[in-house]
Parts: sequence; C-alpha cells; structure tokens
Amino acid sequence: MVGWEQLAYKVATGALRSAVSAVVRSALAPKAGALIVTGGSTGRLKNKLLPAVEVTDRDIKEFAKHVTSIMEPLMRNEYADLPKSEANASLQSAVDSFAAVSVDVFDTDFDPHVYSEKIITGARDSVAKVELSEGGYNLYTRIVTEVSAQLLNFVTTWPSFLARANIEQLKRATKAAKELHNIRQAVVDDADAEEINFEEKYSEVVVAKLDQLELFGVTYSQPDQRSYPLSAAYISLSVAGSEKSGTEKDDFDKDLVGLDGATAWHTGIADAGAEVSGGLRSESAIANFRRILLRGDAGSGKSTLLRWLSVNSARRSLDGELRQFNGHVPILLPLRRFADRDLPAAHEFLNEIGKHLVGEMPSGWVNRVLRSGRAFILIDGVDELPENRREEAKEWLEELLDTYPAVRYIVTSRPAAAEERWLVHQDFTSVDMLPMSRLDIENFVKHWHDAARSCLPAETTEEDIDELTKYEDELVRAIRGQRQLRKLASNPLLCALLCTLSRDRRMQLPQGRMELYSAALEMLLVRRDVERRIKHSDAPSLTLNQKKRILGHFAYWLLRNQLTDTTEDQAIDQVALALESMPSVNSSGHDVYKYLMVRSGLLRRPVEGRVDFIHRTFQEYLAAATIVSLNDIGALVKNAHVDQWQEVVAMAFGHARPEECSDILNQLITRGEEEPANTTRLHLLAAACLENADQLDRKTYDLVRRHAEKLIPPSKVSEAKELAAVGESVLPLLPRSGRRLLAQKAASTVRTASLVGGEAALDILSGYGSDGRKAVYTELSRAWTQFDVDEYAKRVMSKSPIARRELVIDHEQLLPTLRHFPELQILRCGCPVENYDWLDYCQSVSHIGLWGDSASALERLARLPRLKGLSLGNFDPAEENLERFGQLQELTSLTLQVKDVGVPFSFVHFPAMENLRAIQIGMSGSVEGFAQPGQFPSLEIASFTFCNEVDFSGFENADSLVSVNFMHVGNFRNTETVSEMTNLRINAYSVRQKSLPDLARIKNVNSLRIGVRRGRADRTVDLAPFAGMSGVQIRFSESVQLATPASSLGKGVKVLMRS
Repeated sequence: MVGWEQLAYKVATGALRSAVSAVVRSALAPKAGALIVTGGSTGRLKNKLLPAVEVTDRDIKEFAKHVTSIMEPLMRNEYADLPKSEANASLQSAVDSFAAVSVDVFDTDFDPHVYSEKIITGARDSVAKVELSEGGYNLYTRIVTEVSAQLLNFVTTWPSFLARANIEQLKRATKAAKELHNIRQAVVDDADAEEINFEEKYSEVVVAKLDQLELFGVTYSQPDQRSYPLSAAYISLSVAGSEKSGTEKDDFDKDLVGLDGATAWHTGIADAGAEVSGGLRSESAIANFRRILLRGDAGSGKSTLLRWLSVNSARRSLDGELRQFNGHVPILLPLRRFADRDLPAAHEFLNEIGKHLVGEMPSGWVNRVLRSGRAFILIDGVDELPENRREEAKEWLEELLDTYPAVRYIVTSRPAAAEERWLVHQDFTSVDMLPMSRLDIENFVKHWHDAARSCLPAETTEEDIDELTKYEDELVRAIRGQRQLRKLASNPLLCALLCTLSRDRRMQLPQGRMELYSAALEMLLVRRDVERRIKHSDAPSLTLNQKKRILGHFAYWLLRNQLTDTTEDQAIDQVALALESMPSVNSSGHDVYKYLMVRSGLLRRPVEGRVDFIHRTFQEYLAAATIVSLNDIGALVKNAHVDQWQEVVAMAFGHARPEECSDILNQLITRGEEEPANTTRLHLLAAACLENADQLDRKTYDLVRRHAEKLIPPSKVSEAKELAAVGESVLPLLPRSGRRLLAQKAASTVRTASLVGGEAALDILSGYGSDGRKAVYTELSRAWTQFDVDEYAKRVMSKSPIARRELVIDHEQLLPTLRHFPELQILRCGCPVENYDWLDYCQSVSHIGLWGDSASALERLARLPRLKGLSLGNFDPAEENLERFGQLQELTSLTLQVKDVGVPFSFVHFPAMENLRAIQIGMSGSVEGFAQPGQFPSLEIASFTFCNEVDFSGFENADSLVSVNFMHVGNFRNTETVSEMTNLRINAYSVRQKSLPDLARIKNVNSLRIGVRRGRADRTVDLAPFAGMSGVQIRFSESVQLATPASSLGKGVKVLMRS
C-alpha cells in the first residue's frame, strides 16, 4: 500500500469514528445501553424499537476500502501532478481535521455539504498552520467533501435512523415557500402596528423608485418617457455555478429527493448529482442559496435582477419557488455610492432608497428586521469600488454576516473584480450570469419592441406600428442567421442596442461591438434630435465630436479617480475644464452639463445631487477614446493589470490606429514577460484585444497568438473568456478531448469552445461529451442552450454517462430532446410546462419531478411503466385531481406542493396506495383527514411543510409510520391522538412558541424533537407541560427566558439554546 492509500485509510477510519461518537451523544442516539467500546471497535449501537446494528471493525474496513476506491481516480488523474509531499500533507490534514472536530449529523440535516463545511471551518486554524499550497488546499477540501458525502450515505443506511428519503425531504423543506402571514409569525408572534405601518410605507417607496427600467432605445432616447415598468420588461435569465461555488457543493444542491432515489419537489431543481442543463434560472438560484456572489460581465443583467427582486419582494408578488420571500424587506446598496465615503452601518441602509422616510422609522426597526432574517441585503457592484477598498468592503460584509447571519445576501460583481472564491470562507455560493440563449434573445427582442410600442405617441399611425413589427421580425431573422450578431445579442445591453439601431437605421446593423457603441452614441448625441426635428434655440452649439470629447474627458477623470459616479458640482467642474480647449464654445460649464444631462441620454442622476453614465460600458468606451486621442498609451499599459482598466484597454485597442494597436499589444506582451505575477492576465488581455482588431500587422498578430498558445489549454475557467475573444482561430489549438487533461483544464477548454460557438466549436465539444468528470459535465451542461438544443443533445449530452441516467432541466425548450436519452432514470423539470407530449420519451424514468399545471399530467404519468417516485409542484388538490392518484399504485414516494397557499388539503378523497412509503404535503392551508383507515398500509414517513394547520386526527390509522416531520406549520390540532404510538419519531422545526403546549400533549412516542422559531425578545417561555416526558429535545434559535428551569423538567427533556 503506497503512502497516500495508508493516509486515505486513516481519513476514512477517523471520519467514521468521529461521526459515530457524535451520534451517540446526540439527543436521537439510541437509548440506555448504547455505548462506544474503546480498544479498536466502535461497538454496537442498539435501539429498543429498531433492529440492533453492528458497527464493527469490519464495517470500518469496508468503509475505508470504499473511500479509498473513490479517492484513487482523484489521486491518479486530477491530482497526479501534485508533489507527493504536498498530497500527503493534504491527506494528513484531513485525518487531523476529522479527529479534532466532532459534528452531530442531526445538526447538519444530513447535508454532506454542511457536514464537510463544519469540519473544514472547525479545523481552519490548524490547517492554516500547515501552509498548504493552493493545489494542496483544493485536494484537502475535496477529500473532506468526498469523505463526508460517503460517510453520511453510510450512516443513513443504519436501520436505527430515518429512511434517507425522509431526511433529505426534511432538509429541503427549509427552502419551501411561505406567504406573508406566515412570514409575520416567523419574526414575532405579535407584530407591532407601528412597525407594520412603516414597513408598508417603505415597500411603497421601493416599488415607486425601483419599478422602472431605463430601457435603452425606448426610454433613454425619449426624455419624456424616462422609464418603463421593470415588472413588464423583465425577462428571466440563467446562471450557472462557477468552477468553485463557494462553500456549497461543486454545483447546486439537490432539491428533488425522495425514498430510494425518488424525487421530491420543494424549491428549485438544483442538484449535486446532475448539473442543471442549460443553467439554472436566476430565480431558482435565489430560492436555493442564502448567500450568493453573482458575477457577470458588463450589461449581463446583474443590477436589473436585484431591482426586480426588490420590487417584487416589497410588492409581495413573487411567485413559484420564490413565493416564500413575499414580504421580505429588500435593502439595495449600490456600492458605487460609497466609492468616496464610508460604507454604511445597518441603521443607515435606508438612506439610499428611502432617505425621505428615515425620519419616520421606528427606533431599531432595521436591526430587528435583519436579526429576524426576514430581509434581502442586495450589495451591487463590488467592481465599482476602487480596488484598494475591496478588502475594506469584504471586512464590512463579514461584520454584517457575523451580526445578522440569518439574512439572505446577494453580492454582484464583474468577474475580474471578484474571483469565484472571493467569498468562499463566508459561505457564499458563486454563480455566473450566463449569456442569453437563442430563446432568451428572442424573448428580449419581443419585450423591447412591446415596450417601444407602448411608448409610441397617440398620433402614431398604423403604418408606423406595422413598420416596428417588421423591424422586430427582421431582427430576429438576422440574429438567427448571423453568428456574429447572435454573439452580440447574447448580452442584454448589447441586445437592447441592436434593437434600438435596427429601428433607427432601418435594419442597417453594425457587425462588431465597437461599431455598435459608436452607432449608439451617434444616435443619442445627434441623430435623435435631428431626425425628430427637435431644436433648442438656447442650447449650446456643440458638434458630435465636441460632445464626445467633453463626455470622454469626464469619463477618463472618473476612471483615473477610481469612480463610477460623482457629485454634480464635480461633474460641472470637469465639463468646464474640457471646454477650456474649445474656444469656439461660448456656453458655460454649467449650461453644457445641463444640456448633456437633459439631451444626450448618456448621463443620469441616480440619486439627488450625483451623476453617472447610464451604463458603465459607455464610460469605458468614452474614456478609452480619450486615452487614444491623448496618446496616453503608457498610462493605459501601466494600469492594464487593474480590473477596472481591462475593458478600457480592449476598447482603446478598438479606437486606435493600426500602428497604435501594435504598440499597445507589444507593450502588453513585454510587460507580461517582465512581471511573472501578471503574465497570464496581461497576455490574455492582449489576446482579448484581437476581438476589436480591424487591422493589425502580421508580426504583432503572430506574437500575440504565440503567447496565447502557451496558455492553451487554459488552466482556469476564468481564462476562457479572454481566449475565446481571439475568435474561431483559437479553436484548432484546443485539445479535441479531455482524456489527457486534468479535470479543471478540460472544463476550461469546454468553456472556451462554447464561448466561441459555431459548428467547429460543436465538433470539439462532442469530443468531451463522454467525459464523466463533474467539472467537465458542468461546463457541457451550461453550454446546452447556446447551441441548437436538439443537435447539442444528440452530439454532446447524450454521450454523457451522467446525463444518460439523470437530467435536471430548467428550460422547456430542452424537453423535446429527451428522445435522445432512452436510458434516463431520473428527471427533474423546474420550468413551468404546458405540453406533456415529451413524457412519451420517459419510458425508462423511475423518478420524476414536475412544475407547472402538474395535475393535468397525472394521466400521462400513469403510463410510465417504471415510475416509483413523483414530485409535483403547483398542484391543485381538487377532489378529481386527488382521485387520479389511484392510477399510480406503484409509487413509493410522493411529494405535493399546493398551487395556491391557503387552500386546504383533505385526504378524505385521496385513494388508498398500498406501496407508498413516503409522502410530503407542502404549501397548504390546513391538512385534514390524514390518514383514512387502510389508506397507506406501508407508509413510513409523512412530512408537512409550510402549512397553516395540521390536524392529527387519524394519524393512528397509519400504524406503520416511523417518522412524522413538520416544518413551518402554524398550528397543531388534536396532537394527543398520536400518543402511545411508541415507534413514532416526531420532528417539528420552526415551531411558534404558542404551539408548544399543543406538542406537549404528545405522550409516549419514541422521540420528539422541536426547533422553536424566534419570538418576542421579552417573552417568557413556559416549558412546564413537558415535565416528566422522555425522548424530548427542544432547541431555541436564540437565548430565551424560561418560566421553569430546564433542570426541573426531568432527564428525558433536553433544552438547547444559542447563547
């Protein structure tokens, strides 16, 4: 046995011993008689009500052998180039971590990610002392994560534990939706009227201020129509996990789980075992993750998403998987406002959106809302802070997280300013905005033209309306037929520019990014007023070139000072300075500034007294033009390594003359060779510049290409964008398969090819289709909607050993491609579905999860011969729909999320189902009639999530029940009816304090675990009704005052609370 195998054996052994020890200490550990026998054996865990389970040396050896077999391909392939000493140090660190940190698996909801993160966090200081390299630390975290997953899988096979499906279902229930009245109760039992009144006023201000989208070409070109309702113009876009998604799993968590692999619908469709094909809709990501680092290029829709979330959470109009956040308080913090001042304290958060309302705010209201967790903190634009202030911003964020850990956070940034792991230690999941798919682009074009039609003046003729429709149709055809246009249109900002210019230029469309910006500026600065015959007798007389120079001077000043906005006084000063070199202009700086603000469409007042560009991209374009006109190439190259300058460098190259282009590229290459720390970044930047090259001498082009070749295959996914910017000429340099590549390099190669696009790229991707490594599959999945979806399914995805078995789909356009997956076993469909014809392709599927009008699919689902597990979201529990389940007698697991919150769910009309072993009902008003005599003879697990009320009458009829679980249930009725069900385990989480007496009437069950939600800080909790009971654990999420000392309740009652 070689060294790493010995250490791997020690890792597995230590991990299992640590877990078993924690289980014995747990409140749900076996009763008296359970022990750990020292001297090399973990002994025998016994439970009076379940079969005895041996966990012996033989078990340990089998587990260690299994773990070693899983780790072997990692060590042989992905980490083969890691020095032996570094690999051994990583393995020994894992051994020490499991030995030093004890984690109770029940406290992790049996989530292997949570378990591994607790181990890593608990051992952080000791591991830091080892000083592992980046590769060594990656191996260490991979080992802990893999071993944790296998460990929990092993533990959940013990008969003394709940069936694995129940545990997974309960874990997912924490993400299920809840409506406003439940949210109120989740914060305090008796909400203060003054605070409710203020919150309503704040919500109104949020909606009024943020429910407007300045749609380029519609509102920017019409000052009298400055905004368009964001809620009408918004389209859902997709995101995908970065190569390292913070402290989450390598990709998204499971949300459809069930007994023996059966699926269960909760919120979203994210899955650790199967990457969401084509990416995950942004709304699903928000529902799935409490802390998100959202990265995206300029104009990709990051800020728009935050505004949309703010408006709809305040308006309480979120739907689907986001319904649970209706009534959450949104707090939007654009970091650009704090580029030149201190970051805000919590009590200052409302100054940005509701500053005129702050005086009415009840004392401490913000702090109380944040402490309750009923809020979104939306931090927009890390990249818009000066680079030297980002560490300060990170520390500020860490203080917020420590003070208010229950809040949901979203932080946005351009990728260059925040690497995937920037917030890895703060438990953030890093996701990237994906380019718009073909369907997204066409939806965007339709939305834009609908907005344009709604903004037409009353006197518009039918011919003008028909002409606009014609431009819409022609633009869609042009984008479908021209790959270069399609690439431009995949970015929302550039797509809006294309819509604008197709109308303005009568379909004479620019072909490149630089030409696109140039045409947009000309339209805004000159042609709009000329063609609309708008004249201003008192307006400054400025040529197009003078307007560009004034705005460019201002843009360059902002760039040099690391700002993206400034005060109006400073802006006026900069305009006046620019005018000093224009003696022919007789107007003052104030007058010119006012004119440009009103008429140019490029400047705006985001808040009173401050000014910025309508989009930072225009600032960068104009600053780049100024740099070239001043021949300030030295400053450009000197700052090229700074992320705020990188787009400027690429655009300056597009503005420059051929000899200047050569100069820029040669200086970048030379500087990269002289500065090893910046070599990769500068040489990739030089390659990215080629995208904007109209003319370049062959010698310089070959020089840049030779240095780009040295970076192939790319070592990180983040390098793919720059390489892809070289265009199709980079494709012949890429490896045709990943067989000889480490997983990270193979994944980065896939990303590069997918960003280039086209037939040649698809040929390359087909060579990676059969690669079963997760990182590679992740990249293949996210690229699906960037190509013809049917062709991609046939040539790429159908080859995947992962996709052949399990698919997670969040795009309806992918469903017809299921015909290419004849062996598919598990399907999770998160998008609303109207047509279910594609179910004919699912004859081999055993577990399925659906969203949409799911009741209408029951007859089609009954035809699937192998179906065992079913999860339905948006389900209407009408009598006729419930009766249809009689056709599905082979089901072993069923989850139903009710369509309309508050609608009662009655089991009176639910048919008998002999084989059903697990059931979950969510989002219901009241649950009644569970269970009827003989209805569920094999049922072991029942779960109720986010229901207003559950009536226990009839539970005794399901005498095979082992476990009943509740999450966010408002009221419990007739609880005493389950008393004396001595084999029953009851888990109730997020229980209201006033419901404790109802639960105390449950006597003589196997165990009763209660998690109490937050209540009023000044309320005393009386636990006296639990005195003398056995097998009871009551956990408070905060420190509370008890009317009766916990010690007086007896040994059978364990009370836990956060200090």
